[in-house]
Amino acid sequence: MRRFLITAVPIILAVLCALATVPWLLGVPGTDNNYAKGWTIGFYALLAYLTVFIVLAILRVAAHLGWFRFPAHTADSLSWSAVLGFVIAQGLAWWLILGGN
Repeated sequence: MRRFLITAVPIILAVLCALATVPWLLGVPGTDNNYAKGWTIGFYALLAYLTVFIVLAILRVAAHLGWFRFPAHTADSLSWSAVLGFVIAQGLAWWLILGGN
């Protein structure tokens, strides 16, 4: 169960990010205010997390196929670091969107 959670949470988050990209694009701001800054940070966080997740998934598959040595636990650690960075960036983005200064 623990192993499932370690690998499933970053995958679920990546799917949610992919699904959130289109609605996020529909909220493009027309002015330069905190909402626009938060929107920009959130959009780049979505794209960055998806990119990092795809690169780590490719590295993990290549390691399982034996193309080079890359331990799976390193990919898990890096994916959880990406999750942490994404959560921090989205937290800042939502704080700005909802009216933070």
